[in-house]
Amino acid sequence: MPIGLQFILLVWVFAIALLAVHYASPRIGAGPFIVILAGITTFLQIQIEVFFVPLPGIIIYLSSHIMLSVILMGILVLYVVNGSQVARLTMFGLIAVTCMIALFMLVAQAVLQPGSAQIGGSAYVLIANFQPRVVIASIATLLADMIAIAIVYQGSKNVFGKRIPEAIPAGLALLAALWTDAFLFILFSELGTPGFVSDIPGSLLGKSVMALVLWPVVAFYLTRFAPRLPDYQGGEKRPTFDLFRGGMNEVRLELVRVRADLAVREREVGEERRKVQSLRDFISEATHDLRTPLTAINLKVFRLGRTTDPAQQQAQLDELNDLTTRMNDMIDDMLTLSRLDSETDFVLAPISLNEVVRRACGPLQALALDKDLLLHVKLRAADTPILLDPEDIERMVTNLVSNAIRYTPRGGEVRVESHDEGSCSRLSVSDTGIGIKPEDQQRIFDRFYRSVEAQRMDPAGTGLGLVIVKRIVDLHQGELTLKSEVGKGTTFEISLPRRTT
Repeated sequence: MPIGLQFILLVWVFAIALLAVHYASPRIGAGPFIVILAGITTFLQIQIEVFFVPLPGIIIYLSSHIMLSVILMGILVLYVVNGSQVARLTMFGLIAVTCMIALFMLVAQAVLQPGSAQIGGSAYVLIANFQPRVVIASIATLLADMIAIAIVYQGSKNVFGKRIPEAIPAGLALLAALWTDAFLFILFSELGTPGFVSDIPGSLLGKSVMALVLWPVVAFYLTRFAPRLPDYQGGEKRPTFDLFRGGMNEVRLELVRVRADLAVREREVGEERRKVQSLRDFISEATHDLRTPLTAINLKVFRLGRTTDPAQQQAQLDELNDLTTRMNDMIDDMLTLSRLDSETDFVLAPISLNEVVRRACGPLQALALDKDLLLHVKLRAADTPILLDPEDIERMVTNLVSNAIRYTPRGGEVRVESHDEGSCSRLSVSDTGIGIKPEDQQRIFDRFYRSVEAQRMDPAGTGLGLVIVKRIVDLHQGELTLKSEVGKGTTFEISLPRRTT
C-alpha cells in the first residue's frame, strides 16, 4: 500500500475514533473524550517525534501535524456541538496538561538523549532536547488556534447563515486554526534563530494537507451525526466573539450548574428507585391480602356444593357475599391508590367544602343509626368555594367517617366539624371509639397495616383507607394530624389551603 494512502488511513482512524467517543458522550459521559484529548496532548508535548514522507518534499510529523490536527478537530467539534463554555473549559484542561508535561520533561531532561533513527521505510523517530520556549509557544498557539476556530466558524455562520452548508465553515475553521498554528508556533519558538522564516512554508504545506484530509471526516460528522445529540448547539445563532465572554468565573459557574444538575438527577433516580421498591412491596402485600379471601371463597364454594340443607346454603351464600364485597372494596381501594400515586398535579375546581362533606356524610347516617351512634355534622359558617378535587375530597371524608363509625362501640358519638383558620380550612373527624395505641399510630398510614384491635372489631377492613386519605391530603398540599387515646377515641384533623384561584 502506498505510504500516502497509509498516512490518510492513519489520520482517519484517529479522527473517527475520537468522533465516535464524542458521539457516545451523552451515554458514557464527557470524561473519555476529554481523557483522549489529554492523552494526545501528552504525546504531543514529550517531543519524541515520528515523521512521514508521503510525497517528495512533504514531511508530516506524527505529533505536530497529525496529533495536533486531531486535537484541533476535537476542539472544533466541542465548540460547534457543545458551545463555547465546554470548548473553553477543555482548552484550559489541555493547557494544564501541557504545563504538567513540561515539569515532567524538566525532571527527565537528563535521561532523554537527543538523536534520530530510521524505523522502517519512510518513517523516522526523532528525540529532541526539551526546550521551555517550545512549551510556551505551544500554549500560546493553542489559545490562538481556538480563537481562529471561533472567529472563522461562527463569523461565517453569522454572515452567510444557511446560505452555505455546514461543511464549509467547519472546514475553513479547521484550516484557519492549522494555518494559525503553523505560523505562530514557528514565530514563537524559532524567532531569532537562523533561517526560521524558511520553515514557515513547509509547515503551512503540512498543515494544509492535514486540513484537507480531515475536512471530509469532520464535515460528515457535523452534518449527519452531531445534530442528533441532545445538547447540540450548532443550529443556534451565537455571537461571533462568544468565546471571549466570561472567564474562569463562568467556568466555575458551569461546574456548579453541572454539579447541581447531577444532584437533581441523582435525586430523581433515587425517587424512581423508591417508587419501584414501593410498587414491589405493594404487589407483594396485595397478592398476600387477595389470596386470603380467594382461599376462603374457594372453601365456601366447595362446602356449598356438598350441602343440600337450604339454611346452610343460605349461610354459605351470605358469607360468599361478604367475602366478595371485601375483595371488591380492596380492589377499589388499590385502584384508587394506584391512580393517586401516579398523579402529581390535580385539576382543581372551586367547590363548596360544606357541600362535599354533606354529600359524604349523608349515606353514612344509616350506618351510624344501625350501631346506635350519634353522627353530628357542624360545618363552617362561610361557605366560600375553594380549590379542591371534589371526588377525592369526598372519598377522604367518607373513609374517615366510615372508619370512625366502624371502630366506635354502640352508643358512642362521631363528630364532623369544619371551620376557617387563617389561610386554611380545617376539617376534623372525631369519635369516642376504641382509640389507637401509640405504637400503632406510627404505622396506620402504611399500606395494608391494621392493628390487632382493628382486625378484631372489623375483620373486613382493607388497611388502605387511611393511606388513601393521607395521599389525598398530600396532593392538596395540606396537613393531616392525629390525636388518639386508647379507650377514649380518636381525632383526625385536616388542614387545606384556602385557595380560590
